[in-house]
Amino acid sequence: MITTFPFRQDCPEQVKKSMEKASLLALYLLQRPGPLAFLIKEDNHSNDLESKEKKYKVILGSINRCSCPWFKAKSDLCPHIVWVLEKVMHVPRDHSLMHQLSYNERQINEILNFRESFVKNHFQNHDPNVIGDPNSKGPCIRKEIHEDDIWYIDFQ
Repeated sequence: MITTFPFRQDCPEQVKKSMEKASLLALYLLQRPGPLAFLIKEDNHSNDLESKEKKYKVILGSINRCSCPWFKAKSDLCPHIVWVLEKVMHVPRDHSLMHQLSYNERQINEILNFRESFVKNHFQNHDPNVIGDPNSKGPCIRKEIHEDDIWYIDFQ
């Protein structure tokens, strides 16, 4: 299958800079309106009310897009697209899909499979009665709560 942009064999310097910046940003996934559409928030931890929260829409597909000024100015992968690929879709940083401008159907399926395999591996064996890591030496088992139990509450 053909993609809108040619396949990149090597990761360009611009994308490497985006990867570095993405690891430093405080980004949060707010909404996922579709399998490859994301609404994310960038928190600058600034005192200025106008620049405190910035929301961007990221779309992966035949053409990767982001509503941020970086993407509009440089027309290359911005830190927001890189963050979605790495942190939300769990594409490995050294994988060739991390630095492509567009994807064909097979590549999109591969990205979706990265996410699916991550969720399956990390949440498949989760027991809701165990708090913490079930693989650690002594997981904390939830105590059953009875009507006559007394609980101390610290109001400080």
